[in-house]
Amino acid sequence: MSLLGLPRVINAGAAQSRLGGSTLSRRVLEAMARASTEYVDIEALHDEVGRRLAEATGNESAWVSAGSAAGVMVAVAATIAGPDPERAAALPRSSERPDVAVWSGHLGGQLAGADAWHPNDYLNSIAAGGGAVRVVEHPRELDRADAAFVWFPGMFPHEDEDGMLRLFADAARQLGIPVVVDAADQVPPRSRLTDYTRVLGASLAVFSGGKGIGGPTSSGLVVGTAELVAACRTNSGTEHGVGRTAKIGREELLGLLAAVEEFLERDEDDEYAERLAVVNEWSTAFVAHRLAVYADPSGHCGQLVPRLLVRVPSGLRDCRDDVIGRLWDRSPRVAVLPAPGARIALSPQLLAPDEPPEVARAVLESIAAHRSGCSDCSADSA
Repeated sequence: MSLLGLPRVINAGAAQSRLGGSTLSRRVLEAMARASTEYVDIEALHDEVGRRLAEATGNESAWVSAGSAAGVMVAVAATIAGPDPERAAALPRSSERPDVAVWSGHLGGQLAGADAWHPNDYLNSIAAGGGAVRVVEHPRELDRADAAFVWFPGMFPHEDEDGMLRLFADAARQLGIPVVVDAADQVPPRSRLTDYTRVLGASLAVFSGGKGIGGPTSSGLVVGTAELVAACRTNSGTEHGVGRTAKIGREELLGLLAAVEEFLERDEDDEYAERLAVVNEWSTAFVAHRLAVYADPSGHCGQLVPRLLVRVPSGLRDCRDDVIGRLWDRSPRVAVLPAPGARIALSPQLLAPDEPPEVARAVLESIAAHRSGCSDCSADSA
């Protein structure tokens, strides 16, 4: 069944906002439906949901944002205005626009899941929160006047990002600078919900509710120190700071709470094994057709989600992109991601039980259709 007559999409790519995030479980849907029928004091609901999320994730405090980008925006505002309602209401119109430090390696690069150079457009969340981006190369360049240091893991491939974050966080702590981590697509594993704040030195970590956690697309989970989470609340709806434009309804509050609780109850090892079995089945099918494949143990942003990379016969990006276009033009559409080396990335993360064979068939048919008109992809060039 399609929505409003639009083409249905089989999502073999990833949990992406442009495709609607993740699939909501019955438990999450029921929590949201129940929330929609009862009126409560929203601030009191925030208090209770935040308390439960903090307890469930092992963090000092927690808050629900309207997605991870909004979470970063409000977090930046919180580091600037703190819990002062008047200062919060003045942002971002205030003439005060303090520096927010960002590592140079996160300004742009080969964006995960895009196989092309892209700027880091999520820096806009810093500006929207009232900050001015200041680029630093090394932890020693942090300045006591910086309102915050913001870290973007998994967006652009870098070696030992955790180790680098720890160095920056140590330097920031000595200067009294809060560290905000935009960890939007960094779960699973669930240990990430505490790694950033309990191990790596972050003051706040922001996760997308609508990706690996499996919650509402327009929700985010912010965890960290009680002081900064309280300041986030002051700078968000229902108050009149920058976060008023990204307020959260009771449906998202209870939906995310249910999603986090369910996410923490799942057996990560079993879930990974089930997804790996799909990857292995795909691999067998494609190798039988003389296609080169690679089983990647992690997802496009480094999450604990296995995927299969399938190389087009010619090894040319233009050929790969044509195959991706053919997959999208099918009925139903099949969404995949590009990967370096002229490869197509297939993820089982969001597929229904009956969809993996359909994805394999679609990929084989699309490659065959491309080959028929491409001299670079002749039948014996695999």
